[in-house]
Amino acid sequence: MSDSERKLPLLEILDASVDYCVENVKAVSAFVCTNLLFLLVSFLLPGGYAHPMFLVWLAVYYVFWCYFFRFYFNRKPYFMFKKICDSLVPSTKILFLTAVFALIFAAFPIVLPFLLPVEMVDAYTNFLRKYLNELDWVIFLILLLISPLILYRPFMAWISSVIGRSGQLKTAFARTEGNYWRFVAMGIVFNAVFIVFEFVDRIVDVSEIWLVFFSAPLLVYFNIVVAKTYEFFFLDAMENKD
Repeated sequence: MSDSERKLPLLEILDASVDYCVENVKAVSAFVCTNLLFLLVSFLLPGGYAHPMFLVWLAVYYVFWCYFFRFYFNRKPYFMFKKICDSLVPSTKILFLTAVFALIFAAFPIVLPFLLPVEMVDAYTNFLRKYLNELDWVIFLILLLISPLILYRPFMAWISSVIGRSGQLKTAFARTEGNYWRFVAMGIVFNAVFIVFEFVDRIVDVSEIWLVFFSAPLLVYFNIVVAKTYEFFFLDAMENKD
């Protein structure tokens, strides 16, 4: 079967990720606790993202995830400065793609009135006021639909660069070809638990600090799922080189 014909068995990947957590409970627990500390520091920073120390936090957090994937794939030494620097190329491309699409969707409602006939501007403004909350969900849905193109498939290139392989986006897209809807399904799974939490929060007004504790293990598990996904598409290439 060619690479382009390989179909991601998402349910098997999710199940295998749970098995990995059980079989490596000490290591996974250490990553969860460390991730929790990172998230708590971010949560407690005065001003949050606007705090000057946030960029330092972000850089160290980035190194943490580089270490995580090198550990998962047993690429010693787990901390390797050169590979961290190499990984900045695909990560920058991912960030650029995400930022461009986010900017387009954020700016579109503002720019649209200038493109509409004058007589339609008032109707459009009233529409925004009435359906502003629903508009957020529309943007979320659109970002979910394009997430395979701007996040999940490019993320395979980032993992490659972190563990010492080619970080070319075209390779990542070629190997994951034909799996668009499977990656959309992965995005739905990843986001569903947080949507449920937000729904519960609206009902019982849960403190935001609980989202930090809620997110710490889930983020580690989701990255294990991503690592398993990488294994599925790239393991043969890794074995050939090794």
